[in-house]
Order: sequence, then C-alpha cells, then structure tokens
Amino acid sequence: MGVDIRQHRVSTRHGRGGLDRRSGDGTMRLSALALLLLGLHPRSAEALDTRSTELLPASSHRFDRVSDEVGLAGNHNSYGITVLDVDADDLPDLYLCRHQAEPQFFRNRSEQPGFFEAIVMSFEGWDTFRDKDHHVATAADVDADGCVDLFQPIGSTRGTFPADNRLFSMGCGFEPIDITVGSRIEDPSGRSRLGLWFDFDVDGVPDVLLLNARLEGYPSKLLRGLGGGLFEDSGPGSGLPLDQDLYLGWAADLDDDRLPDLLLSGDGLKIFRNLGSGIFENVTASTGIDVDIPAPRVVLGDIDGDLATDLIVGGAWPERDLLDMPDSLEIRYQAYLDEGETKETEFRCSADSIDLAIETARNYRRVLTFFGRNHVNPAELPLRIAADDTVMIGEPSMSDSIPGTYVWRDEGTDRWHLRWRGGTIEGFTVDHADGAIVSDAPIDSLRSIGLEPLQTEAIPLRAFLADGPLSFRETSDASGLQTDPRRTRDLSLGDLDNDGDLDLVVVNGALVTNEPMQIFMNQGTGTFIERTAELGIVPQPKGSGDAAALADFERDGDLDLLVVNGAGHRAFTGPYDLYRARGVTGRWLEVALRSAPGNRSPFGTRIEIVAGGKRQVRFFDAGIGNQGQDDAVLHFGLANAEQVDSLFVQWPDGSGGFGVDIAADRLIRIGVGW
Repeated sequence: MGVDIRQHRVSTRHGRGGLDRRSGDGTMRLSALALLLLGLHPRSAEALDTRSTELLPASSHRFDRVSDEVGLAGNHNSYGITVLDVDADDLPDLYLCRHQAEPQFFRNRSEQPGFFEAIVMSFEGWDTFRDKDHHVATAADVDADGCVDLFQPIGSTRGTFPADNRLFSMGCGFEPIDITVGSRIEDPSGRSRLGLWFDFDVDGVPDVLLLNARLEGYPSKLLRGLGGGLFEDSGPGSGLPLDQDLYLGWAADLDDDRLPDLLLSGDGLKIFRNLGSGIFENVTASTGIDVDIPAPRVVLGDIDGDLATDLIVGGAWPERDLLDMPDSLEIRYQAYLDEGETKETEFRCSADSIDLAIETARNYRRVLTFFGRNHVNPAELPLRIAADDTVMIGEPSMSDSIPGTYVWRDEGTDRWHLRWRGGTIEGFTVDHADGAIVSDAPIDSLRSIGLEPLQTEAIPLRAFLADGPLSFRETSDASGLQTDPRRTRDLSLGDLDNDGDLDLVVVNGALVTNEPMQIFMNQGTGTFIERTAELGIVPQPKGSGDAAALADFERDGDLDLLVVNGAGHRAFTGPYDLYRARGVTGRWLEVALRSAPGNRSPFGTRIEIVAGGKRQVRFFDAGIGNQGQDDAVLHFGLANAEQVDSLFVQWPDGSGGFGVDIAADRLIRIGVGW
C-alpha cells in the first residue's frame, strides 16, 4: 500500500491547536531513503480480518485473566515490569525483575502472539547477578545498534552488599552481552531504584538519571551519554537535588521548548525545568502542584484532549510494623526494630507442618534465625517444618540472646510464637524482620506483643491539568478519581477502549494484604468513572500489588494489561495477572519508532494525529513510568474512524514530516529521521 509521505520543517513550539505548520518551507515527496518511512505491519491484514468476523458490541468490552494459559503462571517476588521488543519482531517481550530473586526474560512467541516462553539465561556472570537486590529495570537502545538494550539497577541492600548496576547489550536477541565495565554506570554502593532514560541535551544519544534512595555519600547521578554505551557524570552543577532521597522520575517537555523537563519523586514531588546545557531549575512552587507525600507515583498524558501534558498523582504514607492475615492460612508480618528492642507475635495452628519464609536484616539469614529452646539454626530458608519436630519445642532463653528471629512452639499445645530482637552482630544490623507463615490448616488467635501494626494510609488520587507552560490547575474534586482512596503503587495511562481518550489503570497494595486494582474510563474531558468490575477484573487476594504495564501483546490493536503482585522482600510473593482485552470495537493505529544502526535516539519525538475530526498526541519516552516500562510502541484509539487523515512527526530538533490517509487497524513503522 502506498502512503503519501511529505517532508516538513515544523515550528519549534506547539500549542493546543497542534503543530504550527505556517513556518513550513514547502513539501516534497520523500524517496526510499527518506527520513520518514511508513510500512504496513505484516500481521495487520490478519488483525483486520479477525476484527471483521468477531466484531462485538461496545458493551462486551472486558478483560480475561489468561496468565496460566500463556506461560506466566506461579507466585513470584517482583519489583516492576519491563516491556521491550528484545528480538525486534514487533512483538513486546517481557523482563520481570524479581527484586531479591532471579529475574526472568519471557519471549513473546511470534508463532503464537500473546503466548510466552521463559528464556533460560546462562551468560557469564549470571550466577552472581541473579540473586542481587534488583530494582526497576528499563530499556533503551544505548549503543545505537538498532536493538533495545537493558539496564538493571542494583540496590546494594542498603549499602550492606555493594554491587554494580548492570547494562546489557541485547543485540536483538536473548543472548545479552554485559557492557557495564568502563561505562561509568556501575555505581556499586548506590541504592539504585530506577534508571530514567531521556535525552536532556537533545544530541540524539540517550542519557540516564540514576535515581538512588538516600545513602550517605552515594547520591543519585545524572550521566550524559557519549555513545557506544559510555557515559560521563554531568550531575555536579546541574541544579538537581542528587544528594536527596530519590525513588522515581519522569521526563517530559512541559513548556514546549523541546527540552525534557524532570519530575522527581522522593520527599514529595519536585519539578525541574531544563534550561539547556545540562542545567535544571526547581520551579515546583510556581507550577501549581503541591504534593508532599513520600515517594509519590505519577503518570503523564493528555487526559482532557487539549494536546497538553497533564498529571495524575497517587501514593501512600509509609508502612512500619505490619501484621495481618491475607486469608485464614497465611500470616504476613513486618517488624522494625531498634537496638535491643524485642517484639513478638503468637498464633494457634493445628496443622502437621507449616511453611516458614523468614527474613531477618532484609534477607534469608540462617545464622540469625533460631528454633526452639536450644537456639538451633535452620539448615535452609525458606523451609517446611513439622509441628512435632522436637527442635521447635520450648521458649528460648533471652538472657544472652543475640539479635535475630526466634521461632518456637509451646510443648503439648498448638500455640506458636515468633520473637524478633534488634541489634548489631558480626556486621549485620537487625533493624528489620519480615516474613510469611503458611499452613494447610486454619490459623487463629493471632496476637501481637510490642508490635504496633500500622497499615499505610490511603491517599486519594489527584489530577492536575496543564494550564500553560509548566503551569497546572488541580481538578481532583471533579475528576471522579477520589471516590475510593487506596494505597497506590503504580499508575498507567492508555486508551483501553480505543475511543480516542486515555484511560487510567491503578495498582494498589499494602505489603501484608493486597488491595483491589482499579480501572477508570475517561469520559473525554479529563473526568473518569471507575469500571473495574464491569470490565471483568476480579480482586486478586494473593500477594501485594506492585506494578502494571500496558501493551498490545497480540498486536491485534487492543491494549492488554499485566499486573505483578509480589511487592516487598523475597518472603512476599504473588501471582502475575495478565488480562487480555476482549470485545474492543474501536479502530486503532500503532506507531513504532525504529532506529537503524548509527541513528539518533527518538527520545522526545512528538507524534500528532487527526482522525475522525479528533486530534491526539503522544510523546516517545520508551514507555518508562513508575514501576517499570510500558510498550514503547505508541497506541492511538480511533473510535469509528476508518483512517488517520493526517499524521505529523516532530523530531527532537524541531524537524519533522507528515503522512495522510493512513488506513486504520495496523501498526506502522517510522524510521528515526533527524
């Protein structure tokens, strides 16, 4: 199919009316070597045929949970989701970071799109990498080979076990090459939480902001990309608060100057304007945004259809001591301990055996775990222990006890006890203990001694609509988002029903008891109605909600939803929930930005379409968000429009191009051309 593609120099600024095309210098038909290339996705015809035979009424739009059938079964620890097309086959694959457990790649099977094959990793150094303190991984083409690469930040377990962050060149396949050494991205003692990829100096080479939770002497880092996977430290003098507690970050051009500004989440939300030359200015006070909760979650997008970037913010106050039962067969706990402090819980259980997943000082530490009156260390953790095992019998003497976790059962009864003592011994600081106890028989009579259980405080979602460059007005009360406040861990925006408006997915969860996720459907003006139950989403009782990612895993034009429920330390696990979209009747267009080897990065590219009289805009940020990364392919819902009347591309340097009369229901590729 031929598509008329025209070259155009666009204005360096744009407003709510779309790209200012009055500055154009004429048009010309582009050749095969043009900067802008549009191509029909090879499966688009199949998708269109399927849609024509299975067209369903809008009322039948729903999500079906398909995790077990498609290769994503089981319970796992988690710390975010990374959606990335590893093998460059136009299908989104998965990298699932499992916090303190072994990460896993899943290949989206081209022979059966939407079904996944677990990839066994065996590269040099994997054995020492797989059990580190992994946090939110992100992907970008760092070495300009035309293939997406993977950055895995390592948290150093609060500085106790320093370890390098890892950067892998994927080479369009599942055989990663470690290119960390010499890159200056290592930062072994930093408490890395996220690598935020963007292009702050608009030179076409990806830069990265390493966001580190507070650890004295090990600040966050702003690293300027030099090409080839090498970086230089541009943090000093940047104006960014790199020595403060930073967990999450987002890059977006909020003042229409083609320079990506920054939003940083730590002790509240701070906004920094990019002044150019690697200098940022804190403009939070003048933006109209006042968010002071710790580590807020943010999602960016045009929610009211005026082509400007809006914000939705959620979060929760931090947790301290926690003790609860997700169901009658499981106890989950978390205890914070001062030097010499003792806390305890007890319960009754008549099961023949119980499963113990006990963490002390933030890891499974056998030498800090003691059973029965004789203080016996377990041979392994986690483990299943028989109730009549004599090693468990009898209360330990605490007169000369060392810091750690103590477990015992009263002789002749079904009463069990856990006791935690804080302190420091042999390099271990026991200031934290958590775990899960699971039984085949009901647990009852749960009681705490010294614990001060305090669930995180639910925080209402807040909406801020753009009201000019770096200016926002709060519309929370009228947004429809504050009906049922919960403990928010992740937010994601996408057009779930293909009606041309961005809908909202909210993942909630406290560590010891999960909270139902929420889906809010956009009414077209930046106001929302919750439709979670109507869309077939059943509350997940297991685990704790951690992250969500939106992607069209089948490439059939409907956004599917993946949620992971393993938030917390390794003792806390939960299932993967992949919800496949069904019955979406709206038309669609998906746009993939492709960089040939040696090309510049597309970070900061703006794409605007007109279809059915409606304008929409998307910005390329590779899908990087709160707890991970959505599909980097840009998805547009077209409602009933049978074609996109026009598509405008503005590259980061202000140049651009456009195409007209592009048929709906297909994926097109645009070659990066600046």
